[in-house]
Amino acid sequence: MPSYPQYREAAAAARRVSGVTGVHNHLKVALPPGDYRDDPMLTTAANNPLALTVTVPDGVEASACDGNIWLTGTVSYAHQHDAAEWVVGGLTGVRNIRNDIETRSLAEAADVTGLVQDALDRNALILDDSDITVTTSDGTVTLTGHVRTWVEHDAVVGTARMDTGVSDVRDS
Repeated sequence: MPSYPQYREAAAAARRVSGVTGVHNHLKVALPPGDYRDDPMLTTAANNPLALTVTVPDGVEASACDGNIWLTGTVSYAHQHDAAEWVVGGLTGVRNIRNDIETRSLAEAADVTGLVQDALDRNALILDDSDITVTTSDGTVTLTGHVRTWVEHDAVVGTARMDTGVSDVRDS
């Protein structure tokens, strides 16, 4: 049966193939009739685990329309933004997720750049001779340079998303 987690895993599997440099995922989740949930039921099913998950702060909420989940609220860290999507992505009846959670921080761009660069330097999956550079503007971290594998790519992006003041990560 197709589900939102399978949708995500298809893109992840494609990235693991040698020589793949990018993935454009245009898969659609088609729910079998037995997996359909009406809007109030799916809204409740999404909000319950959000409220119980320690990595998702209070104030993050979900609403549903025809199998599509819409997430709203404000968080302090990008990984909290991602955690909310992960929590609802595995629910039966979810066809798509629109994540409009806002990430806010009072950290200065120079501080964020230094924090991210220090975190990258400490990550064992990122080699010491890496040419990754970090720039920051309004909470958006831009990473440039070269990586050898998708595992290293994901480690770089994931490490950058964990720091305070990071609302989005762009890798170019």
